[in-house]
Amino acid sequence: MNRPRDTLTPAAAGATPWDVVVVGAGPAGALAARGLARRGARVLLVDRARFPRAKVCGACLGPRGLAVLADEGLPAPPAASVPLAAMRLLCAGRALDLPLPPMVAVAREDLDTALVAAAADAGAELLLGTRAEALAEPDGPCRTLLLHGPTGETRVAARVVVAADGLAGRLLGGAAPRATPRSRVGAGVLLADAPTSLPAGRLLMATGRAGYVGLVRLVDGRLDVAAALDPRAVARAGGAGRLMAEVLEQAGGPRLPELATAEVRLTPPLTRRAARPAGHRLLAVGDAAGFVEPFTGEGLSWALLSGRAVVPLALDGVRRWDERLARAWGQSHRAEVARHQRLCRVLAAWLRHPLLVRAGLALAARRPNLALSLLARLGAPPAVAP
Repeated sequence: MNRPRDTLTPAAAGATPWDVVVVGAGPAGALAARGLARRGARVLLVDRARFPRAKVCGACLGPRGLAVLADEGLPAPPAASVPLAAMRLLCAGRALDLPLPPMVAVAREDLDTALVAAAADAGAELLLGTRAEALAEPDGPCRTLLLHGPTGETRVAARVVVAADGLAGRLLGGAAPRATPRSRVGAGVLLADAPTSLPAGRLLMATGRAGYVGLVRLVDGRLDVAAALDPRAVARAGGAGRLMAEVLEQAGGPRLPELATAEVRLTPPLTRRAARPAGHRLLAVGDAAGFVEPFTGEGLSWALLSGRAVVPLALDGVRRWDERLARAWGQSHRAEVARHQRLCRVLAAWLRHPLLVRAGLALAARRPNLALSLLARLGAPPAVAP
């Protein structure tokens, strides 16, 4: 896969009057940039990283996300993905095997790079390896950002800014989503030579009091290990890798002693709430608009839903900004994304209590249709694409 490259210089970016600047080229930002460019907007897509790049992610893309990609005319499932057929859920030695709705395992390096390339093909300009900072300013016809790149600083102005700058996003300022009490942190690592016999096409989830760990095999054979962990338990265990190995063993999963010395990446606290995912001439999407601990790959689907849903409102803001658009985006985000996150909030609370998890697994073993119905609700695509 070709590596996306800058399509203009910082000086040229500063001299261009942009309709929209999208900050953050993950799935939400890249899909938003592509949708806006396809509809004729002058779009600049900025990211502090260069692609491909690693991300902490469970690497699972579910039915909602696949439906969005199909509706957008993008490959579904994406290239370099593995169809997932079944899930094994483990807790304190008890196991439950369930078929999965249509899902794929896909490395974030591949998915994100493909979406950034699709945005560029649609006409969005790229400026990578560049950090964006929102400048405080009075109401006006544009929003100004200060870009920090390898060659210095550049100011760019846009009629609308789409903030897709992730969990630690700062573009919303004081209105940015705040972590909820006892929020877990994300942890992830890719293991190239893991000895576990987990085959491609299966998802394994191990749960315990300190968090849960997911394993999935990627198309190139690497094992994606991702977790949501209690940060206090991480400190007590002496690191995220050690705790991930403990959770797996205590749940009855495979032994992965190499986790203890692996370079595990951590995220900021995962579960965050925002009063309103918008500001003056600024609309937040993806994790920057609020997030909940995902369980079986819902996070990628939420990002894609968010990136698609913001396009019509951002175009309205380009034509004529009205502060009512910020309120409208809050309502639209709740309808398109936040309502799907409510069930994950309930699941996240349930997963904190191993005795309840064991009881739930026993019930599901006797009445598997209940578990299948829950999985369907987690991943069901919208009946009608907006």
